[in-house]
Parts: sequence; structure tokens; C-alpha cells
Amino acid sequence: MLGAAKNNINGPGSKAARMRRRSKLRAIGGALAFCCSGNLSAAEHMIASTSDLANLTLADLLAIEVTSVSRSPEKTWTAAAAVHVITQDDIRRSGARTIPDALRLAPGVDVAQIDAGKWAIGVRGFQDRLARSVLVMIDGRSVYSPLFAGTYWEVQDTLIEDIDRIEVIRGPGGTLWGANAVNGVINIITKHAEETQGTLVGFGAGRDTWEASVRQGAKTADGTYFRLYAKSLDRAPQPHADAIPDYDNFRMSRAGFRADKAHSARADWTLQGDVYQAAAGQRTVVSSFFEPLSRIVDGNVKLSGANLLGRWRQRVDATTDWSLQAYYDHTERDEPTFSEIRDTIDIDFQRRTRITPRQELTWGLGWRWMGNSIDSVQTLALARSRRNDLLFTGFVQDAIEVVPDRLRLTLGTKLEHNDYSGFELQPSARLAWTPTDAQTLWAAVSRAVRTPSQVDTDVAASAFVARLGPLAIPAYFRLQGNPDFVSEKLIAYEAGYRVRPARNFSLDLAAFYNRYSDLLSADAGNLLIELAPGTPRLVLPFVFGNKLHGRTYGGELAADWALQPWWRLRASHAILRIDLDQDSDSTDVTMIDSVTGSSPRNVTLLRSSMNLGPAADLDLILRHVGALPARNVDSYTALDMQLSWRPTRGLTLSLIGRNLLDDRHAEFRGDNEENVEIRRAVLLYARVEF
Repeated sequence: MLGAAKNNINGPGSKAARMRRRSKLRAIGGALAFCCSGNLSAAEHMIASTSDLANLTLADLLAIEVTSVSRSPEKTWTAAAAVHVITQDDIRRSGARTIPDALRLAPGVDVAQIDAGKWAIGVRGFQDRLARSVLVMIDGRSVYSPLFAGTYWEVQDTLIEDIDRIEVIRGPGGTLWGANAVNGVINIITKHAEETQGTLVGFGAGRDTWEASVRQGAKTADGTYFRLYAKSLDRAPQPHADAIPDYDNFRMSRAGFRADKAHSARADWTLQGDVYQAAAGQRTVVSSFFEPLSRIVDGNVKLSGANLLGRWRQRVDATTDWSLQAYYDHTERDEPTFSEIRDTIDIDFQRRTRITPRQELTWGLGWRWMGNSIDSVQTLALARSRRNDLLFTGFVQDAIEVVPDRLRLTLGTKLEHNDYSGFELQPSARLAWTPTDAQTLWAAVSRAVRTPSQVDTDVAASAFVARLGPLAIPAYFRLQGNPDFVSEKLIAYEAGYRVRPARNFSLDLAAFYNRYSDLLSADAGNLLIELAPGTPRLVLPFVFGNKLHGRTYGGELAADWALQPWWRLRASHAILRIDLDQDSDSTDVTMIDSVTGSSPRNVTLLRSSMNLGPAADLDLILRHVGALPARNVDSYTALDMQLSWRPTRGLTLSLIGRNLLDDRHAEFRGDNEENVEIRRAVLLYARVEF
């Protein structure tokens, strides 16, 4: 999104003027790609996969529990939040082979594939490659990057078969999960090791990709369940409509483990970890203050990382339990314009007590250390190339059964201190009313913040634009960090209604109205003349600030209809409207267009799941996604399909088709203005379990 700030400083003007401004982005987007690309986990597993829709009734689905709303298990049906659970059965039947593709199943989540390895994701707006307003966790480990503010989706992966569920919270989650959970929380939860005993071998190949995976699960003599897995994949480049040679190939290999043990009747522990290495093809425009002033680099971005997480859970008595979690995360990223090495250590404690039969108090404390070192080209400078930052957090939440099993009030707040913006307070109030077992009405008011990133405060990224005048003086645009940048703020108003008018049919409606302040802006400064280093030049800076404000509003409607024991239909429609404005002293001319035009106004999804007999399934997913004017992407309709057959016990053969309605289409164009299109794909996947 920040790439949109690379523009001239004329007023917004007409549509033609906006088109002229967008055309200038193409000249400098690549050099500034650096600026735009770059807790407790859930409790026990809830449902197992099934191939028979008759075994998974609508009542079962409504009883699915989530932990991301209140940090304790509660039924999705009665949760006072816009929550959607993507189960392992959903993932398996959809044919999704990546986490972003699985997220397409959730209403209100915008997912767009940029190229062979990159995705842009948003929740209720602000869709971008890094999704700065969405907090993403894998088994309680935050994968949010404080360098750019967002998530690198290309390296967020695991064995797809090992995912138990993905809990998606649309709306703020800062009261429990802290800063950056502004528009949503995505919590990816893997299976308990006891559920993955035995051997699994998988292999898939198609027009553009192949992948292979193996997992071994076992139990030790002392009752410890564990699993080991390894996975490798390769994706070919996607087609480029502008005839530029394809460069966006993607390769990744990863391995990991998980161990679980019930230490006693009242205690259990988990230990898990992963290691990965990847290479992502990327085109980068590299600017310089020396000749040549600009050059195009096609090459691989080298990515690697490792993590280790441990968790202890203790039940004190029938009314009290606590948990302690700690993790270490190491990541490395090597791009043509910069390289970063980052280490994170996080400790999180939570205690839950039922202080009366109708009142449950949950509180917790957290500490996080983040250290990184960055090497970069001269045109990409940071005020501090090495940082060591600390985060201290504390939260409290009181859940009160005003009327037992009918009316529940939840009050809470989170207080945290970070090295960028100091103290941040994020309170919320949620009310859920269940007049009957077939209805739930809920409402919520919340405050959330997105804290400054290192780029927001420290960066000076210069991009060569052109030579001017008879002397051919080089001219540059510069994105300039602001040490006075403050947190972006949100006040959110939400309401929802869930109803089951028949035993085989349910509706879930959610609406929201969000008020934002201190949003990111890029304000034009005074023209500078620089004589050194390198060639004398003109520089027009765009300084990051907090001079945008506005609102978003809309809603999501989801329907679930079990027509027959062997046939289930699901449909959803999401509406989004974004209305932003700039402060009176702002000279920003591009951020508003970028934000409002990078998320679709309407998204529709229709899913059909059919059992063709005891050994075969057919699933169809039709989706329509609205246009993205700021990204020069038209609306499109796509059809995905999976036909699965189980010829013998333990063997599953799947024919997976994606984007079957046309040969290719664009879903999102990054800030380098890449003309990459996503083509039709067919994959044959085989899985053996024994």
C-alpha cells in the first residue's frame, strides 16, 4: 500500500488525473517495494475430519468451539463476535493446498494471489500484501512482522492435513491479543499429536506445481504422543500479460515436529517447532545515487526461519486453570535491496477463574523481546539498522452470565507498552443474548490500535524517477519515516444475528461500522537538493504521518443448508464500503485511492459439497470478486473443484481444479505494478495413510 505514495503532489482532481498519477507509480514502484513488502494458543481440538456429511450434522457444526474470541473455549453459535471456523473437513474438501486458499472460505476475508508465491489478504478492507491491520497466529505464535507491519504469507505454511481448524475473527481483537489485531484475528491451530498417529505420505503434481510430504506419528513408552513431518514444494511462474519474462517461481522445503503429553490428570504440555528454507522469484527495481541510477534485477529472494514453542497447562481445581507459553522465532530474509535477520522471544501467562457460578475472570501477562539487524543498499537507509525492542502486556476480562444460558456480558481491556508509541489501551464490551437455542443476537464496541513499524519511523527509501531539464539532473522520490509517527486507531461498532429456522438450515448475519483516526499518510515535503553521496540530484520527500481519517462499514451474510444427508450447500456475501478523508494540513494525494481501491466492494461465495457414495466426494466452489480500481484489476468469477476417491482403506486420490472458468486472470497487482495473471490449474493429489 505504501507504494501508492510514490506520486506527484497535485490535488486529487479528476479521474484522468488519478490515472496519470497511477501511471507514475510504475516508474518508481520497484525501488520502494521494500516499504510495501516487505499469546495463548487454542485449547484442545474439537472436531475430527469426516467424509460423510451425514455424520457431521448442522447441530454439530453449530456446536463447534472457538478460543480466539475470549481465550477460553466457547461455542461459535453464542460467541459475541463475527467468527468463522474453517475446519479440517472444510480444508480437505475444498482442495486448498495453501493457507491463503483455505482462507477464501471465510466470509469477509479478501484473498488475492499476486504471483506464484505471494498473496494479498485483508479482513473488512485494507487488503494488501502484508495486511497491516490483521494479527495472524499459528498455534499461539505471532507471525506479524514489526519491520513492515504485516504478515509474509509466502512462508506461513505447515502440513495442510495437520491443521485442525482456522479461527477467523472479523473485527477487533486487541483486548485479548494486543496491538495490530485491528480488523481481524486469524488463528491457525494444528492437531494434537494424538490425532496424527501412524504414517502419512502425500504427493501432488499439476500444470504449475508439485509437492511432496511425509509425516510419522507415534507414542513413546511414557505416554508422550509425537509427530515428525517434512514437506517440499515447487511452483512454476505465472504468466505475465506484459510479455516480461516469467520470474516468480517459488520453492520451499520445511520440516517440523510436535509432542503432547498429559503429565497428570490436571496438567499437560506441548512442545513443537519448525524449520524452513525458501526461494521466491521476484523482479526488483534497484535505484542508486551512482550510475546506473536504476536497474532491474530478476532473481530469487532467499527466505529461511526456525521456531520452537512450549506450553504448559494446569488445572488447579474445578474452577481455576492457568497456562504458560513461551516461544523463540528466528527469520532471515535476503532481497536485492535489503536483508534482515530477526529474532523474537515471547512469554505469555494466563489464569482463568470462575469466581462465582455466573462470573468468570481471565487475566494474563506477557513479555516479548524483538531484535533485528538489516543490511541495505544506499538508497534504502534506516535510522537504526539494528534494533532491540521490548513489549510488555497485560489484560483482564470479566465474563458475566447476567441471565444463565441466555444473556452474557463480557468486559475487558488490554494495556501494553511498546518502544514505538508507549502505552496503548484497548478496551471492549460484548453482549450476547440467546433468547432460544436457535437464535443468538450480539453486539460489541471495541478500541484497537496498529502500532508503528520500523519502516514507519526509520526508513528513507529513494527511487530514481527521471532526468530533468537540459542538464539532465536526476530526480528522486523518497519515502521518509517519521519518528513522531503514532499508532493508527479504531473504534469499532459491531452487531450480529444467528438463527436456525430449521434443523437443516442456518443464517449468520454480521454488520460493522468502524471509525479510524491517525491513519497512515504520505505527505509531500519541500524539494531538496542533495550534492552527495554520488550524483547531485533533486529529491521530493513524502513523509509518513497520521493525517488520514474516516470510516468503513458493511457486513457479511452466510447461509448453511443441508439439503440431504449427502448434499450440503453454503453461501456467503460480503459488502464493504470505505470512506476516508485527509486532515486539513495533509498533502497526501495517493493513500486514500490506494486504500479504497485495493479491496473489493462485494465478494460472493457459493459452495456445494456432495457425497457420491461411501468412497467418493465432489466439491464445487464458485466465487465472484469485485474490482480493485487502485490495482487495475477487473472483477472476476472463478470456479474451483475437487473430486476425491478412496479406492481402498488409507488411500485417497483427488483431482483438484482451480480457476476453471478462464485460462487466466489478474487478482492483485503489487506495488511494482507487476502484470502477473493467475492461470487455470489442475492438480492430481494422492495421499496414503497407514
